Amino acid sequence: MGQTELDSTGIFSDSLYEATKENRFGLFSVFKGKPGKAALAGLIFPSAGQFYNKRYWKVPIVLAAEGTILYFAINRTNYWNELNSAYLGLLNETITEYRGITDPQVIKPTRDFVRKEKDYLWIGFGIVHLLAITEAFVDAHLLDFDIDDDLSFKIAPRPTPLDFTLFHVTIPLNQKKQSKHRYFL
Repeated sequence: MGQTELDSTGIFSDSLYEATKENRFGLFSVFKGKPGKAALAGLIFPSAGQFYNKRYWKVPIVLAAEGTILYFAINRTNYWNELNSAYLGLLNETITEYRGITDPQVIKPTRDFVRKEKDYLWIGFGIVHLLAITEAFVDAHLLDFDIDDDLSFKIAPRPTPLDFTLFHVTIPLNQKKQSKHRYFL
């Protein structure tokens, strides 16, 4: 870790913290490290974050979800463009008929309904894409999470400097490294 030094005001400062403060709080600081790279990969290409995390079974799920919504969004967009062109053409009298319809007010409710569907599908695509990116980011964090079978804890009296006893709880989180986190009551 960084060295702790006494500065001119008599306050200890951590030189490593000060040196890396700009890097940790920058605009793209979320993309540093393994979780950030997974999120960046997922942002660039659908399911690339899951592929980066080596969760290959999730790749077809993400591709199917995003591909299905994208297909319907593009389909609805093309249909809306066709209806909008027909509506404006009938309204401006540049065309005389669209699929047997000559009144623009007949097309308008369908055009408005298809536009609403199109907009919801594009919003849904964005939400699904952000969920896939978030899943890759969180999964990359959890890859380094230590999972141990021993989830026991021990309650025992603990003497304090003031000659009265408090209880403390010891929770062994990793038996391999013999490190224990203690929470005092």
